[in-house]
Amino acid sequence: MTSVIFVAAIVVTVVCLSVTKADVLPGGAAGASRERSARGGLWQTIVFLA
Repeated sequence: MTSVIFVAAIVVTVVCLSVTKADVLPGGAAGASRERSARGGLWQTIVFLA
């Protein structure tokens, strides 16, 4: 049961950070290229978990 709770907490954290982009610094040298590649981050997470 503990492992299920642990995995659920990880999934919730990953989805939250993918949606809110709270861990991404504004600006930067690679900002434009990261934005393009980050758009698929949530879908990559969903496909990986499926």
